[in-house]
Amino acid sequence: MDADNAMVVYVLAYTGMRIGEALALRCGDVDLNRNRINVLRTQSVDADSLLIETLPKGNRTRFVPVPSRLLPKIKNLFGWPWSLGLSAARAARR
Repeated sequence: MDADNAMVVYVLAYTGMRIGEALALRCGDVDLNRNRINVLRTQSVDADSLLIETLPKGNRTRFVPVPSRLLPKIKNLFGWPWSLGLSAARAARR
C-alpha cells in the first residue's frame, strides 16, 4: 500500500470517520491544539458520476478526537501545515 492510501486508512482506523468524511477533510478541519478533527462535510458521487460534498450522515457536523499516535502522521502528511484535504492531496501527488 502506498503512503497516500495508508494515511487514509490510518485516519479511518484511528478516528472512526467514514471514508467520504476523511476524503473531504481540509487543513482547517484539523485542530492540533485540541487534538480533534471537525467533520463538516462528506464526499460522494451523484447519479451523474459527479463528486459532490454534503453534510455528514444525519446532516450534523461533529468533532472526532485524534489519538496521539495519529498526530505525527497528520503533521508529516506533506509537511505541516498542509493546505489540501486528503483526497486533493492524494490527487496532487499522482
